[in-house]
Amino acid sequence: MNILEYRNNKIKEADKHIKLRFGILKYYSFDDVLLLLKEFGNPFETTLEQLAAFVPSKGNDFTDIKTFTKGFIDSENYKIVVLMLNKHIEVFVFGLVKGNFLNSYYSLNINNEVLNICYFLEAMLPNKH
Repeated sequence: MNILEYRNNKIKEADKHIKLRFGILKYYSFDDVLLLLKEFGNPFETTLEQLAAFVPSKGNDFTDIKTFTKGFIDSENYKIVVLMLNKHIEVFVFGLVKGNFLNSYYSLNINNEVLNICYFLEAMLPNKH
């Protein structure tokens, strides 16, 4: 199995879970995302200004959300979530449209645990897979 097949299989598995958990929806809300993240750890919202308390400044630029996410999130409509996992924290930024619906996401780090969460988030994006 090549990497693309592996990725697609993981997203299909995540998609099944998302449909069972939330139903078949065209758009998933930020509240749906928070409920999903609670399956992995303890999430809480924060602001870009407060994020420096959780994230080292070395290698991170807190000037604005577009700079912080290296261009992945360029909308003014976004939410930042710190996810407390077993042994560390992870930062996610969610781009939202039509008020409160998931349109994009950014993860500060990538490791096996975070990548697993990203498969679920990918399955929640509208028409992205």
